[in-house]
Amino acid sequence: MTTNMRRVSCELDEFEPQLYINNRKNEKVTTVILIEEIPSEFKDDILYICKDFILQDPAQFCSSINLVCLCDLEIPTELTSCDMLNLILIKKPVSVNTLYARIQNIILTSSDEGYIPQKLLDAACSGNLQTIADTACSLLGNPIIIYDLGFQILAFSQNLRPENEIYKMAGQDEQMIQQTMAAFFQVKALDTMREKGSSYFWKCYGHDKPLPEDTILIHAPIMLDKVIIGYAVVMKGYVDWDESDLILTDKICKIISLEMKNNYFNKNIKGMLHEHFLRDMLENSIEKREFIEARISTLNLKLNKNIYMAVIQSVNPTHLNSQLHPILKELGKIFKNSIFAVYTDHIVLIHHNNENQELTGQEQERLNTYLNACDMAAGFSMCFHDPCQIKRHYQQAKDALDIGLSLQKPGKVFFFQQLSIYRLFELGNKTTDITDYLHPAVFCLVNYDKENHTEFMKTLYYYIINLKALLKTKEILYIHRNTLVYRINKIQEITNIDLHDGETFFQLYISFKGLEFIAHRTNNKISFF
Repeated sequence: MTTNMRRVSCELDEFEPQLYINNRKNEKVTTVILIEEIPSEFKDDILYICKDFILQDPAQFCSSINLVCLCDLEIPTELTSCDMLNLILIKKPVSVNTLYARIQNIILTSSDEGYIPQKLLDAACSGNLQTIADTACSLLGNPIIIYDLGFQILAFSQNLRPENEIYKMAGQDEQMIQQTMAAFFQVKALDTMREKGSSYFWKCYGHDKPLPEDTILIHAPIMLDKVIIGYAVVMKGYVDWDESDLILTDKICKIISLEMKNNYFNKNIKGMLHEHFLRDMLENSIEKREFIEARISTLNLKLNKNIYMAVIQSVNPTHLNSQLHPILKELGKIFKNSIFAVYTDHIVLIHHNNENQELTGQEQERLNTYLNACDMAAGFSMCFHDPCQIKRHYQQAKDALDIGLSLQKPGKVFFFQQLSIYRLFELGNKTTDITDYLHPAVFCLVNYDKENHTEFMKTLYYYIINLKALLKTKEILYIHRNTLVYRINKIQEITNIDLHDGETFFQLYISFKGLEFIAHRTNNKISFF
């Protein structure tokens, strides 16, 4: 039976031990012996217990020694820091025989399949994955990262030694985390864990930067009812590995799985993992294509060829917060295969289909009806095919919503494809006056109507906006077709333009869209509306 100094110290936690590990390569313990004086020879794998601190001079150490000392005196620093000594110092009153029996039992049971260290059980009772990660680190002597299936970090050992900067960086540096994740896919670690169903050693090579070459990690599946629900990576930072570390890591993963089962994010694990992925994409937590594709593969996320981002917002944010669950439930009925996330003050979704439009007629009708009833509105991006462009098209959807609401466009669903021109005006308006770019015919008709009390500007607006459709234009203006034809000819005569010229038509169309933008941005109405 084998254990080590760290685990013994953890199991003696109620005695408030002080642990000094100076020789990390020699803290393995297979048996325990009581001593009253310095033996003629120390053996590497024996844990010696003494009642008083009998070692006074580092020169006494001819070999490495593991020692438990019951002593209420201050131990000289040159001894506690001696590189030949691993020391557990106990100042709390306890019988040496009680301590001996306790340590002997720790050694005998530490390798038993069903045995779980008491300190780990105590950590499980805390209901906190971070506490479990920190306890695991103290037991293993190396830090552990706990991931969900989407490689969202759930906890990372924080009780690290200051001098070990690379492992501190691992908890703070996104590149380090992504490299660890990428390593899973380079060596098909996920497949290996599924096959093994238990932890195993994995050695880093030169291409696995920023991890140092020849670093050995432990990869471990977190399983519940024989199904993988997460992953753990133990990073070698302080002590060498042995086979007992794999056994202990599997026990730690059992405790983690129980906590994940009880935790809220596992009540709807698929939806939560997809939401984590979407939020990470919106926050630029993952940017490199290979990492994005790796997470999509891990999540088994099947996206149809046409992807759209949508942003849904309530006029009253309080309503969204208080009614979030029923709102998401209803939206889920309309968009059955979409991925939802609550982000800042609105709902974001990835909508995907094989159609050539954002929404089918039935989807748009149902969405409009529901949004009207809830006093909400939605913006949709243009179609895209590359998941790496999620954040870019999220901004399009947000712009469509903002523009549609600010321009008071009819309906509750706004599409960036239809409103993108207003976005161009908005960007241009920051540096120039849009009226400088309007077609001269616009100003000519405004002046003519004022002087002659006519409605040629209004006529031209509806004629151009409706793409020169005579029937639709006359119905909007409530005039006869012959009257409309007369007005169109008169407009061409007054402004000296040819409405059959494509370039002229395009410039007038842009001009009227610009006037709409100016009018609504200044809370005014264009005179011909």
